[in-house]
Parts: sequence; C-alpha cells; structure tokens
Amino acid sequence: MQILIGAKRFTVKDCGTIHSQARGLLFTSPKTIHGALFSLKKPKRIALHSLFLFHSLTLVYLDDKQKVLGTGKLPPFTFFYLTPKVSSFVELFGNHSFQTGDVLTVKEE
Repeated sequence: MQILIGAKRFTVKDCGTIHSQARGLLFTSPKTIHGALFSLKKPKRIALHSLFLFHSLTLVYLDDKQKVLGTGKLPPFTFFYLTPKVSSFVELFGNHSFQTGDVLTVKEE
C-alpha cells in the first residue's frame, strides 16, 4: 500500500489485524518496504518496542481525521510509550520529519 504524508510518499504494509499489529516491522527489511500503517478500532495509548529491530524508526501518530498529531524516534532495542490517545500511527524506517497537521492519504495499489 502507498501512503502520502504531506508531500512524502511511502510504501507500507497494512497492519490492521491483531497478528500483523503484534509483528509490526519485526523481521522486515527496510530494503523491501518503508514502514507499516497501524489502524486502531478506537483511540488509545500505545506502547511499542524495537527489541528485534536493527534500524531506527520514526513514529508518526495520527488523529481520527488522519492528521499528524506528532512524531517520535524509536532507536533499536528500546521501548516507547505514547501518552496521547491515537486512532492510527505509522512506523517508518529511518529518520523523517513531518509537520503537525500534515494529512495522511492512502493510495491503494
């Protein structure tokens, strides 16, 4: 699946099921995909880890209108707890910057 955040385009996998959300980007190569889109059934706080990832991640958290609420960095082998409730979020390999208010658009392939 292709997504646009602001003017930047990424190829991501859809993590809409419990199984795909539990796996996330674990054991995924940044050479094959840019990241993952997680859609939650209702807004909630999330806790993430990068215990088996060897690459840094940029986290982009979104409201129910798919607007960027903020971003965070997740270095390898660490934990991250997101305090605001979010409706969805994106994990992207590498360092990326986005503006609060940028809109995520999904481009189905």
